[in-house]
Amino acid sequence: KVPDIISSLKHNHNMNVVIRQSEIPFITSQRMAVLRIAENDFYSGNSRKKLEERLKGICADYEKSVIIVEAEKLKVGEKLKVRHRTKVSDLTLVQLAATKTTVLYSENKECTAMILADLTRREASKEMGLPRGLKLTVVQEEMLKWVVSLPSIGLGCALHLVHAFPSLRNILLSTSKVLRERGGMSQARADMLVKIFVNKYDVQAADFIPL
Repeated sequence: KVPDIISSLKHNHNMNVVIRQSEIPFITSQRMAVLRIAENDFYSGNSRKKLEERLKGICADYEKSVIIVEAEKLKVGEKLKVRHRTKVSDLTLVQLAATKTTVLYSENKECTAMILADLTRREASKEMGLPRGLKLTVVQEEMLKWVVSLPSIGLGCALHLVHAFPSLRNILLSTSKVLRERGGMSQARADMLVKIFVNKYDVQAADFIPL
């Protein structure tokens, strides 16, 4: 259960966990989103289409995607099952490799929490961590609703933008270089946003954009 993982992150790994409404189970940085999937579902052909759809959305909004494949909880007296390669599992891994998705394996919920904490710390060490103060002001919450609606902007990046820029006008008037440096995004994503701002919005009327 997710509450067990959240509890472990808070108490065993000293992580600041904030729960927000999102289709992404875990966001570990501005650019990284993490899916947690049961081992049986990962190796099941019936679940592959659903996994592809979820991953498609993540890859569109985040530069780094990770899947944690978590082993099923063993019953008392039950021995650890050895998974054998199948055509389905090989095809799934090949497709994931094409999306540059990292696949990590976890023995249990505590191991999953440890992986999440490690990913979060690694991203923070690369200056890609989420803002420390994730409690937003009313104005920032309104900004967030607009920013996260932009194409290819996930919640992680949106949270960083509303902390890095004081207003929507500042975001809309930013050059690609400023978005990359202050916004912590790739050059390609920054260029795309500037193109959207120029073609779709009147930057001089930025203060009047409905939030």
